[in-house]
Amino acid sequence: MQIIENQTLIFHDLLSYRTRVSLGELPEMIKYITDNLDALNITAVNRIIFTLTGDSDKDGRRDAEILIPIGKELESCSEFSFKPEFRLINAISVRHEGSPALAEATARRLAEHIDFKGYTAITRPYYRVIRMDPDHDCIFDIYVGIEYNIL
Repeated sequence: MQIIENQTLIFHDLLSYRTRVSLGELPEMIKYITDNLDALNITAVNRIIFTLTGDSDKDGRRDAEILIPIGKELESCSEFSFKPEFRLINAISVRHEGSPALAEATARRLAEHIDFKGYTAITRPYYRVIRMDPDHDCIFDIYVGIEYNIL
């Protein structure tokens, strides 16, 4: 497992969709979203990012925010919101390959590395989708922002 430090992610003009989903359901959810972006006359111009918050319910679902770079401004509505910018600076990343249901274990190993190095995490993990297919053969780059001030 290769951990890379000093990473930066910056995206402009993103569609933000919030829902409750399990990691195992994410491939189908993201495929559905990307397949239906044309209904809004938009297309994804970069890789999708998502993050999970809160505790899992009895079905393993958690609150999720799915961010889709679309390259143009869009009015927010009840189903989604528009974010003009996403910026994650001074992050540490690791690549996860395989089942999305096991991605949290990779994120935990990244958190252990952050603790081992004596860093302070200031964001939750953000997952950047490199490949996600319905057969659960997925690749995510997982990013965690860390405090860069050492006093």
